[in-house]
Amino acid sequence: MSSQWPVKTLEEIQSSSGRAFAIGPFGSRMKSDTYVAKGVRVVRGTNIGDSRALKGDFVYITEELASQLESCRISPGDLFFPHRGSIGEVGIIDWDDEGRYILSSSLMKFACNLKLADPRFLYYYFRTAEGKNEILRFASTVGTPGIGQPLSSLRQMRVPAPPVEL
Repeated sequence: MSSQWPVKTLEEIQSSSGRAFAIGPFGSRMKSDTYVAKGVRVVRGTNIGDSRALKGDFVYITEELASQLESCRISPGDLFFPHRGSIGEVGIIDWDDEGRYILSSSLMKFACNLKLADPRFLYYYFRTAEGKNEILRFASTVGTPGIGQPLSSLRQMRVPAPPVEL
């Protein structure tokens, strides 16, 4: 990793919230039969686009189910990554987005400490060839592309850590 900034793992720059790393709910907790016409949006890999804006169609779950899946909530500034399927992609929830979101079962999320890292910088880093390669170093291409130990791998990902202007 060539950079004039120190290199840190995501674990070293994680939020102190206690929910810095999370994976979407186990499949049986949120199946397609739990989807409703309106409610809390479920972010899937298909919602990751070519910009910070989310794209495509959403599926929804009830407020009640979303409350049961609170550990899977993604908030403004959180980065999210597919751990199966479209490995190497990254998305971010922008601060001006007032929606409530839940991870799909194929996504994992990271929340950084805003005093140690800028989530937008991390988002753009992971969209570079170098950043994408950092994600892909944990991927397996046997069968469906995936990351075997998603949260452990996410904690170990290395990123340049420029100083944050507060």
